[in-house]
Amino acid sequence: MDLSSELRSTSDMFLERLDLLRELEAKKRRMSPGMSGFAELAAEIQGLAAQLLDASERQSDIADASAQAIADGDVLVALTPVEEIPPTREVQTVLAEWREAERRLSLMAAGSDEIEAAESDVTRLRAEYGRSLDEAVRRTTDEAVRRTSDDQGAR
Repeated sequence: MDLSSELRSTSDMFLERLDLLRELEAKKRRMSPGMSGFAELAAEIQGLAAQLLDASERQSDIADASAQAIADGDVLVALTPVEEIPPTREVQTVLAEWREAERRLSLMAAGSDEIEAAESDVTRLRAEYGRSLDEAVRRTTDEAVRRTSDDQGAR
């Protein structure tokens, strides 16, 4: 995986985990510390926070490697903002996974142990789908504007 793709993938994962962290922390805030499940939720939040720290460290490593590659004259290192780097997962793939997660959730019995994980999957995939779709629309629009501009410049 090239540095740009790795940075995009790491950034996407960071945002997904951050969304999930926010959701779980909001849920925990509605609970009393003595409630059943509070400690497990706190441990899950701690694990997500550790994943975020790892991802931020990886992004710093990628930034350092990119800067070094550029300093070494590597013209293959993109100077493209992260949001403009194409996502590593296609919109259709994310949509299919989101639909499958929704289907799994609908088949679960209320109060089952797996329901929280399934709800988290649905929330995470919904957010990823929204970002992927927004990016796909933006890329399509940018390409259409470029083609129109190129066509007008050729006249």
